[in-house]
Amino acid sequence: MYSPNGTIDVSVTIGKGTYTYTWSNGATSQDINNLMAGSYTVIVTDASSCSNMATFTVSENVTNPSLSTAITDATCGLSNGNIDLSVAPSGIYTFSWSNGATSEDINNLSIGTYIVTVTGSNGCTATLSAIINNVNSSFAITSNITPNTSCTSPNGTIDVSITPAGTYTYAWSNGATSEDINNLMAESYTVIVTDATSCSSSATFTVSENVTNPSLSTVITDASCGLTNGNIDLSVTPTGIYTFLGRMGPHLEDISNLSELISSLSQK
Repeated sequence: MYSPNGTIDVSVTIGKGTYTYTWSNGATSQDINNLMAGSYTVIVTDASSCSNMATFTVSENVTNPSLSTAITDATCGLSNGNIDLSVAPSGIYTFSWSNGATSEDINNLSIGTYIVTVTGSNGCTATLSAIINNVNSSFAITSNITPNTSCTSPNGTIDVSITPAGTYTYAWSNGATSEDINNLMAESYTVIVTDATSCSSSATFTVSENVTNPSLSTVITDASCGLTNGNIDLSVTPTGIYTFLGRMGPHLEDISNLSELISSLSQK
C-alpha cells in the first residue's frame, strides 16, 4: 500500500483566538492529511499559553483487490494455454505478470507457473499464482485393410477408424488427406492423425500383395508330314477371364492348323 490518505480535521470549540498546534508526527498545522492508520496526538496552545492535548486515531479502511482465475490448460505441449483473471471490486487496476505481460488476461501460454500482482487506484495490491498444465488427449487408430489383387490397376484400400469419435485431420505418406485411401499398390502407408486440440498420433499400415499369376500348361499335337495340322491345347488356372497374345498377335486360347514353329503366350 502507498500514498496514505487519512485525515484529521481539528476544531477548537471553547474560546476564540489564535492557537498553535504541535502534532506527534511533527506537523504544526491545525489539520493533518495523508495519514497512515495510527494514533496522532496534538497539543493545542492558545495566546495566553494555556494548552490542551488530544489523541485521535485514524483507522484502516482499505480494500485489497480480490483475485480469481479461470484457466485453460495447454494441450500436447503447445503454447495455447490461457489465464482469464477476474478482479473485485470493479475499479481501475494495473497488472504485472511474471512473464512481463501487463494486460488483465494472458493467452498463448506454455506450461508453467504465472504470478500476477494487481494494484488498485488506492495503492492496495494483491498477488496470485496460476499454473498452466499440459493436457494430452488420447485416441486410438485402427484400420481395415484390403490387399491389392490387380497386376495392372492397384485396388488395395485402407479404411481407418478413430476412437473416440471427433473431428480429426489426416496426413498420409502418399500425400492424401482423406480419412480412408484407395487404389493402393502393395506397400506400407503412414498416417498422422491430429485432433481438435492439436494433439497428433501416427500409425503405419501395410497393404499386402494378393495377386494370382496364371498357371499355364499345354497339350501339343505335332504337325505331320510337313502339313499345317499341328495343335496346341492351352490350359489356364485358376479359372477366370484372360486375353491371349502369341507371335501372330491376339488369338483364342487354343490354336490349330499349325506348322512347325514356336508359339509364345502371355497374360495381360
